[in-house]
Amino acid sequence: MDAEVIIKSGKNKGRTFLIHQGERIIFGRGVNCDIQLFDEGVSRRHCAIENRGDEFFLADLESSNGTHVNSRPVISCYLSDGDAIRVGVVVLDFRVRGTARVGSRKMTLSVQEAKEMPSGIHKKVDLGKTQIMAAPAAEDLGALKLAHERIRAIYEVGSAINSEVTPDQVFGAIVTAVERVCRADRVAVLLYDASTGGIDPVASKVRGSEGAESDIAISRTIVHEVMKKGVSALTSDASVDERFKEGASIVSSGIRSVICVPLQAQDQILGALYADTRQAANAFGEADLELMAAIGNQAGVAIHRAQLLSELENLFFGSIRTLVAAIDAKDRYTHGHSERVTTFALKMAKAMDLGEEEREQIQLAGLLHDVGKIGVPEAVLNKPGDLTDEEWAAVKRHPVDGAEIIANIHAKNIDKIAAAVRHHHERWDGSGYPDGLKEEQAPLASRVLAVADSFDAMTSDRPYRKGFSADQAAEVVSECAGTQFDPSIAGIFLRIHERGEMLLPYTMALKYAAAAKR
Repeated sequence: MDAEVIIKSGKNKGRTFLIHQGERIIFGRGVNCDIQLFDEGVSRRHCAIENRGDEFFLADLESSNGTHVNSRPVISCYLSDGDAIRVGVVVLDFRVRGTARVGSRKMTLSVQEAKEMPSGIHKKVDLGKTQIMAAPAAEDLGALKLAHERIRAIYEVGSAINSEVTPDQVFGAIVTAVERVCRADRVAVLLYDASTGGIDPVASKVRGSEGAESDIAISRTIVHEVMKKGVSALTSDASVDERFKEGASIVSSGIRSVICVPLQAQDQILGALYADTRQAANAFGEADLELMAAIGNQAGVAIHRAQLLSELENLFFGSIRTLVAAIDAKDRYTHGHSERVTTFALKMAKAMDLGEEEREQIQLAGLLHDVGKIGVPEAVLNKPGDLTDEEWAAVKRHPVDGAEIIANIHAKNIDKIAAAVRHHHERWDGSGYPDGLKEEQAPLASRVLAVADSFDAMTSDRPYRKGFSADQAAEVVSECAGTQFDPSIAGIFLRIHERGEMLLPYTMALKYAAAAKR
């Protein structure tokens, strides 16, 4: 049994192609396609039609603009005599030669049912009772393939989301995954802000755009409805939906199909996941709604976890800063020293293009580098005259004591942070303490801190001398490059100083010094 495909529009209008029994014909603009179509909207490999003898099967090949049969977007379906197939802007007329058992099967892989869909669907999606989770008939290979694709999509989305840590990373993974698996033109993550009562977009993605587009038109009515009622909403055609009639920006943008589902974790609705398309009406179907709801369920848990981790991290840093402030308060002349050293060090780390993990280690080491001074008497720290050998030995023990204190903290890379604290008084020429490490024997983080710590110490007033100006201290750093300091790191510091980027922390040092005198 043969079939013919007649091109009804486009550059090849009027051409006819036969599909013989057992053949599988691929349509697209790629050179390896059986039938090449160079019209607008046609993907490199757009769709395929297979002649199975007594039936004809069409499958979309993950095209950018989708394949439509009788104006309905489909993933795949069985064809009947007289079906109109749209590929991009090209319309194909499908004709069967002779009598075939076509059209007897339901469109098991269609994006929506063969009947006309209502303008919208609103329901609470029970993931255990969806089309996605329904067991297809064993003999229906097409349905089995679709079920596999859906499960794979959910797995890939879950893996992408759960591999991220910070909230921003999770948001980025969500919008990227949804844009890919749901073939949406625009995707946005919106979260409820308890402090303002508003629902704000925190991440968005537009198909074909490299970065995020923050100012995209979204139906707030739909979003509020989804969050208030906890339902998943599908609007098949925004142009005829009353809820969109006031949304001029949405109408002018040509938005047609819209899906919005709640982001939920432990019965708490955190926000909403929104997607839309500028394609023809009914571009999304109920199966897409259920797939998006499944993604939203995973995303809600991932966001909640990332928020908890962020809160724990903030609590951790807050505790560290409280400890550091208590230690800095022992020496009234160096109040705020650890915060300023951290600021200087992070500026250098950024200029050195260090990774996020290395910058975090430098941040923690900078805040904690003097934690060992908790064991040094205040009388020694604030002594206006020369220190005795015993007093100087007590001061020189603070890097070792600090590293031992830090080693008791259960945190990621704490051994590297402790090492940076232990060695921040080592010198490039090996004459430093406590271990006399030379050149690159000392960790990179400790060599960065050595410059930052010395600069702040020189620019701070002490009981026995007045602080240097920033330029005077920078001159000392330059003179000691290659002896006290790593010459490459000293050079980076000096370039930053020349740009005036060390001015704010230096001004803070002067402010604290003035306050101490009062």
